[in-house]
Amino acid sequence: MEDWLLAGLPERKLTVADKVVYSNSPLPGHEAARTLDARRLIEAGNEEDLELGLKKHIEENAKELFFRKLGDWSTEREYGYVVFDKHRTETLILYGKALHAVIVGEKFPKWQIPGAAEVCSKAGAELRKIQWGAFPPRIFDPMASEV
Repeated sequence: MEDWLLAGLPERKLTVADKVVYSNSPLPGHEAARTLDARRLIEAGNEEDLELGLKKHIEENAKELFFRKLGDWSTEREYGYVVFDKHRTETLILYGKALHAVIVGEKFPKWQIPGAAEVCSKAGAELRKIQWGAFPPRIFDPMASEV
């Protein structure tokens, strides 16, 4: 993991950060990571603690669960962050100039477009919307035109 990924994060939070890998196959040894079996989780939690078993499952499979995506997404370049914090406070992650655009889905509420555009503008990113149905999907500026 690259040190800059964790720079500036509070020490009291367990944070996992890494580059996302694109693959249509799970990591070797993690084939069952996306399947939850309550009995196995309870066993992993010292035979009685489902929550502990779930925590162990997440820790053991974090890379597979949070840092792998199907090859369909391989044109993206992204890093992921997972923050575990019992205090449920906000976490600020400085991303510099890494964000170029935000693409909202076709069912994103029209009334929220102006607010999203304002947030994007402040972040120095473009706002776009995707329209599915045709191939290739249409990506457009929702402030300039609406389908």
